Amino acid sequence: MKNGSITSPGFPGPYPPKTTCQYEFIGSGRERIQLVFTDFSLFAPNELPKELKWSFLYGVLATSVIKGMLSCEGVDRVVAFVILDGRMEKIDSYCGVTIPKSIMSNGPRLLVRFTAIHSSRHARGFRAKFHFTTNFAMRGGEQVDDYPCAFRYKAGSSMEGQFTSPNFPGLYPRETECHYFFHGAANHRVRIIFHYFDIEGVHP
Repeated sequence: MKNGSITSPGFPGPYPPKTTCQYEFIGSGRERIQLVFTDFSLFAPNELPKELKWSFLYGVLATSVIKGMLSCEGVDRVVAFVILDGRMEKIDSYCGVTIPKSIMSNGPRLLVRFTAIHSSRHARGFRAKFHFTTNFAMRGGEQVDDYPCAFRYKAGSSMEGQFTSPNFPGLYPRETECHYFFHGAANHRVRIIFHYFDIEGVHP
């Protein structure tokens, strides 16, 4: 199955407490796994600090606060891992009610772990769509097979267009290098305008 969805137990009803579920995706060859969350509502305990409680309940998620003070430890959460050379590397943890950005593996394997400590009739759990892809969820361009990630744009096909990082607007996969080739006539020049730029280690 190249496309499908996963959910927490009982979705869209409440999930049971003290539950751990794992969802493992195994592709082949150059396939990557894209995971797009469509619903996300995990229980937020009352003992959270006021700032975090408001972030959980109303979706105004201050990422730096969550990561610095809590990192979703000790609460109901979803954690995504990539598996490289037999070892698991954490992509990120997700909790509360803010729908996470889509994620993509940088190899043919992805592991998602759901940990439910509590339960509530108001916490519906989560649902996510998965897709096995070989084109890094890119739109437009011609994929170049000589590289792990490369795309060619020809003036003969279109004089203008757009290109993005893999999985945009979701998180791009780590340890991934993509090449973009632009081919025009001898008198053509290529003009590139960035409308959005946010990469790790560089301020937007």
